[in-house]
Amino acid sequence: MIKGKGRILSEKITVAKMMVVYCKGNSHPSPHLCPDCQLLLNYAQKRLDSCQFGEKKSFCEQCPVHCYKQDMRVKIKMVMRFSGPRMLMHDPPLAIKHLLLSTIYRYKKRKGLVGPDRWEQAEARRSERNEKAEVFREQSVRKR
Repeated sequence: MIKGKGRILSEKITVAKMMVVYCKGNSHPSPHLCPDCQLLLNYAQKRLDSCQFGEKKSFCEQCPVHCYKQDMRVKIKMVMRFSGPRMLMHDPPLAIKHLLLSTIYRYKKRKGLVGPDRWEQAEARRSERNEKAEVFREQSVRKR
């Protein structure tokens, strides 16, 4: 079951549909998702649940923060590259909506209406996490 709301829910549904297109298109034998595709789908949905931008997120492709592990990022890119063009046949409204939203986002980013503040916020969060980790390391070294 797909849980979430708004933008996150929409992203989860899109990823799930793309995963089905990929799995069936690559002749995976079962009528449902194969174990590898199901594992990748579960991972993608967990990453969406923990997205630091929440409902204000852009598409993962345009996100300044890479939250996928390297091997999973490679796999999800394969799925997106395979499924993206085929989504026009499988779910035209979803594909057109995605295309329009990403075009609008790129336009706004070029005009400076979105973007830099998000990167600054992400960088600030990353710095804060690093500082907390450093303090924790120092405290654990002192205790020894």
